[in-house]
Amino acid sequence: MVAVREVERNDRLQWPLLRWRAGRARGIRDLHVGWRSIWEHIWHRARTVGVARVLYMTLDPTGRQALLAELEAMPRYLELTFAGLGAEQITRPGPDGLFSPVEQVWHLADLERDGFGARIDRLRSEQDPHLPDFDGAAVAAARGYRSLSIDSGLSAFRAARADNVRKLRALADDEWVRSGTQDGVGRVSLCDIPSMVRQHDAAHKQEIARWHASAGTAV
Repeated sequence: MVAVREVERNDRLQWPLLRWRAGRARGIRDLHVGWRSIWEHIWHRARTVGVARVLYMTLDPTGRQALLAELEAMPRYLELTFAGLGAEQITRPGPDGLFSPVEQVWHLADLERDGFGARIDRLRSEQDPHLPDFDGAAVAAARGYRSLSIDSGLSAFRAARADNVRKLRALADDEWVRSGTQDGVGRVSLCDIPSMVRQHDAAHKQEIARWHASAGTAV
């Protein structure tokens, strides 16, 4: 509930700014048509999916860099929170079927590459692509995460996250509105990706905190 309330609070704070920017883009006649179409797209996306999903485009350059830096910090968070765990602890699942530490790491690594990374690539290069969902539980079972090395998973996640942040930083202004349709989600634009990744990171941080609490290893 805390996370939901925070998203709702952020939406209320961001609506006036987004409404002003969209209106300004429509109203200034000598403004380049590309920027008018970009802000009209963002305004429509915000009305459809909520400001939290398109938050990146409402931020100034400093805010955008801070958000991407937050994404870049996730691998280091995983390294620190799982440091010092023994072999048995690394593969111990949490309550209610929560992933074990090694499963958390490999889930994040595979999703970063096969989920978010593939979506960024296809949204950037294809016209209105259809994007499959990423079934994390099925992939975990098929790939046998508990039998894998947590260190290798951390390395894979670190490399995939750095690659995705690099791709996001390289996007031109008019590329952020490129869109497709994702199974189970609906319409998705590149401007949705940074906040979707951050929300997913936050959800896994909460799961990891529950795991530590249940294992008696809270940090």
